[in-house]
Amino acid sequence: MKKGSLLLLLIGVVVIIASGCGSTAGNGNANVSNGAASTTEPPAAPETSGPAEGSDASQSKEITDEAGHKVTIPSDPQRIWAPYLEDPLTVLGIKHVAQWSRGDNVIGYLKDQLDGLPKVDFGGGGLEPENVASNNPDLILLFASFLGNDGMYENYAKIAPTYSFAMSGTDGRKTLRTLGGLLNKSETAERAIADYEAKAAKAKERLQAAIGNKPVAIVDISGKTFSLLGDQFYSGAVLYKDLGLTQTKLVKDAGGEAQNELSLEKLPDLEDAYAIFMITEEEGKAFRNEMMDSKIWTSLPAVKENRVFEANYDYWINSGLIATGKVMDEVQSFLIK
Repeated sequence: MKKGSLLLLLIGVVVIIASGCGSTAGNGNANVSNGAASTTEPPAAPETSGPAEGSDASQSKEITDEAGHKVTIPSDPQRIWAPYLEDPLTVLGIKHVAQWSRGDNVIGYLKDQLDGLPKVDFGGGGLEPENVASNNPDLILLFASFLGNDGMYENYAKIAPTYSFAMSGTDGRKTLRTLGGLLNKSETAERAIADYEAKAAKAKERLQAAIGNKPVAIVDISGKTFSLLGDQFYSGAVLYKDLGLTQTKLVKDAGGEAQNELSLEKLPDLEDAYAIFMITEEEGKAFRNEMMDSKIWTSLPAVKENRVFEANYDYWINSGLIATGKVMDEVQSFLIK
């Protein structure tokens, strides 16, 4: 995917992810299966940050963040403000002081772990410096550098030391390792990554035995178009890299890059898909119904053979290890009978 398209998608995730939180898209068509429930259970978040790891845990760190700012990271921060980094922080056993939201909607698959935390409303002023300051943070983590544009970084840095990722959503393992290093949790991060990769290796072997090299497609419906996810990030990286599943010809020929803003006329390019995973964003539901009623759609082999599966936007468009672990579980429940 081109960098500009990736940035737009990631910004869009921030704005509209709430539409998928806690639920899958509507039923819409008898040829779509909801699959079995995921078996991945996120670890319970503790009441406070866990004990520091490593010999340098008693000292602050002078570092340069991914946006080029020089930052002094406290030795053992207790009040971390880091909306949209809930997944990796939960993996590290760190409960922060506020959670991402849009209105009353939060990241659904972590709702139990983050219950009771104040909401940072990305659609209602939650990012304003005075609102950030009201949480009395001793460390601020920005999941993407654009959150610091137009002088906002300087405003945040006046409140507490502020570390900015360039774009944390592109590589969940890298983000986890970075946070582990910042927060003296590197050993925890590496254990979690090793466990995830061992699980992925077993799942890959099972899926290879079940469907071999038959191509699968990930269809993301938004507005009046759809996209085909490639192997660059989110659930595409899980399916095509971690699990070794085969991409459809259209995406494979593009070098694994996502194909964006496709119209109904591109549906015949899904004829080689053995199975289709559907992610429907809130504003895409009307187009989804139109698409699934079309003769082109109903003529696709995957549709005829009842191998179209509803995927949960909440974690299929996320790179955290808890989210991607849930994607792994769902893929197996869908494809291994």
